[in-house]
Amino acid sequence: MAILFGLGAGPSEGAAQVRTKVDAAPLPQIERRGEGEQVLILIPCAACGWWAFDRFMERNADHYTMYSVTLPGYGATPDPGLPLDTDGSPWHDNAVRQLSRLLDEEEVREVVVVGHSFGSTIALELAAARPDVVRGIINLDGGITSDRSWFPDDPAARPAAADELTANNVRTYADPEVWRQFNLPTVLDPDRRLLYHGMFIGTGRTAVFQYWRENLIVDLNPILRNLRIPLLDVQVIGPTALDPEATRRGYEEQMAEVGPSDELRTVWVYETFHQILEHRPTLVDEMVATFLSGEVPSDFRPEGYAVDQPEPVEVALPDDAARTYTGSYRTVLGRYDVVEVDGGLAFRRRGRNQRLVYLGEHRFALEANPRLTATFDVGPDRARSFRFRSPGEGLNLEGTRQPTGAN
Repeated sequence: MAILFGLGAGPSEGAAQVRTKVDAAPLPQIERRGEGEQVLILIPCAACGWWAFDRFMERNADHYTMYSVTLPGYGATPDPGLPLDTDGSPWHDNAVRQLSRLLDEEEVREVVVVGHSFGSTIALELAAARPDVVRGIINLDGGITSDRSWFPDDPAARPAAADELTANNVRTYADPEVWRQFNLPTVLDPDRRLLYHGMFIGTGRTAVFQYWRENLIVDLNPILRNLRIPLLDVQVIGPTALDPEATRRGYEEQMAEVGPSDELRTVWVYETFHQILEHRPTLVDEMVATFLSGEVPSDFRPEGYAVDQPEPVEVALPDDAARTYTGSYRTVLGRYDVVEVDGGLAFRRRGRNQRLVYLGEHRFALEANPRLTATFDVGPDRARSFRFRSPGEGLNLEGTRQPTGAN
């Protein structure tokens, strides 16, 4: 077993050994790969199966021994039949018990747990339950705090708040099309997009809503404050963020209110989608390796990114030029329509209009977020395609004009 230099002291003498019983809801899928000395437990995002980490495991098989898991009910696996709508957190608790059981059955020690999104919530709870085994945590853009703006201080008030959240979710996602759109992550590779969509759409609403419900029951803040092992907190700022620095400040203020352990280190990854394993795979590998070496990775800003972007200067669209751009365009994320609205042009997507500001030379900015620009390739008569991008090209989306009447 590798010694993680700089990962801090182990548990105090006499720390509880949490042994697990055989439960009715075991981990439905466990994938083991690699033969490296360092052991990693990999916990995917909400509704995902273990294979959300498959490419990470392929790339790092020579470096680590890795166990990627599917939580009960996720990844299109059967409903685990656990209690619903209780005052406790049986689904979270069961996930931690089953992960703890895995640690014991595999007899692994000095483990680092890597969680993506919701997986980081469970990673934090597992670290609190197994201080004898877990020596570090890597959070890939997950929720590791209980924000008091939505999480009640009074424990007695949390079940009612959780019920309200669940009821809102049931109403919001009652329409199958709304549910389908929610389950379309921003993954630009078509094959990987199909993989994620299959995981999401195959997972029942019951499992998703119940794990979410218990997010309002389990208070993560005491765990974060009392942590005695290093935690690398990787926070992503998306390419479409209107004000990236405001996003960062808001999170830092929230974290300051929690008062986390000195072992926590937050690093920022700009111009990156939430599905960081897909968007920045090499960067994830580098950050994990740096953390395991005892160092803290640096913030990441892609080449060409600038904190302060100049305000766009609008240019009058030439007479009769609108028809050059209007029409339907196909992208990997679905259809974008360019339509005339109130004397100007707009992107129309899923029934919503986003006005375009003309910058000249077939280039437009979004009025609501001028950091995002679309440049059209114009033929002899009409635009053939567009390229929609952010300042550092974290968003770099191609749209191809479709013939009239095409879906």
